Amino acid sequence: MAITSFYSFADLEPALQHRAVQAAIADIEGRYNMVNFAQIMTNLTIVAQLLATAFAGSKGHVCNTAVLMRTCNYQTLVKDMQLTCASFVRGCIKALQDFQTALELMNDDQSGEALEVLAMTRNIAVTMAGKASELVTKSVDMSNLAKHTAEQARDELDAHKDAKEREMTMHVARAKDQAVQSLEVAVRSLAQVKTVFENTRVYWETVKVNSEELADPALKKMTIFKAKPALLKQQLNKKWCEWLVLAKINNSAAVGMISVAQQVDYVMCNLPTTAEAKQRLPALIYKIQAQLGITGS
Repeated sequence: MAITSFYSFADLEPALQHRAVQAAIADIEGRYNMVNFAQIMTNLTIVAQLLATAFAGSKGHVCNTAVLMRTCNYQTLVKDMQLTCASFVRGCIKALQDFQTALELMNDDQSGEALEVLAMTRNIAVTMAGKASELVTKSVDMSNLAKHTAEQARDELDAHKDAKEREMTMHVARAKDQAVQSLEVAVRSLAQVKTVFENTRVYWETVKVNSEELADPALKKMTIFKAKPALLKQQLNKKWCEWLVLAKINNSAAVGMISVAQQVDYVMCNLPTTAEAKQRLPALIYKIQAQLGITGS
C-alpha cells in the first residue's frame, strides 16, 4: 500500500487503482461521503444560472440591486471555496507524506520518532477544520441573504399584482403582467439558491467533522501502541487510508470548483441591460425549467 514518493494528487491516483487500497478505503469512503459532494458541485454550477435568471427577471425593479449583490457575494464565496479546496488537497498530501515517513521510521524500529512526525499532522487537521467551519458560516450567511432577497422580490411581486388589479387599461395590465412573471422567476430562482447553500453547509460541516476526527484523539490513541510496533503500524495504515480518502474527496471538489468559478465569472462579465434582460429571459427560464422544474405562472 505504501507509495515511494508523491507530491501531488496525480501521484496518488495509481494507488487508488489497486484492489488492496480500494478494499481498505471502501468503508471509509462510505463514512466520509455522507454528503454527495459531486451533486453539490453540480448544484453550485446551477446557482450561477439561477442568479442570472433572477437578475434578468428583476431587471427594472427595486430588488434588482439586491440580486446583483447576491451574485457578487456568490462570486466571492466561490473563490473562497476554490482556494480552500485546493489548500485542503495540499494539506492532505502533506499529511500523507508525514504518515509515509512515520511508516518508514516504524520499519526501522523507531516508533518514538514516528509518533513525533505524526504530531505535525494535527496542525493540518485543525487548520482544515477551522477553514471548513468558516465556509459553513459563509454558506449559512449566503443562504440567509438569498432568502431575504427572495422575500424582497416577493414583496415587490405582491405590490405589482395589487397594482395590476387596480389598472383599467389592457396596455397597462399587459405591462404589469410581464413584470409579475419576471419577478416570479426571480423569487423561485432565489428560493432554489437558498436550498443549494443549505446543502453546501451540510457538506462543509461533514468536512469539518472528518478533519476534527483526524486531529488529537487519533494521535493520543496511537501512543498507546508505542510499545507494540505491529499494532501501531496497523493504526498508521488505517489513518493513512483516511487521509487518502479525504484527499480524494477534496481533489474532486477542487476540480469541480473550476467549472463553478467559470460559470459565475461568465455571469458577472455578461450582466444584461434592461433590453438584453427582456430578450434573454425566455431562454433562461426554459433552461432552468429543464434542469430544476421551475415554472412560471
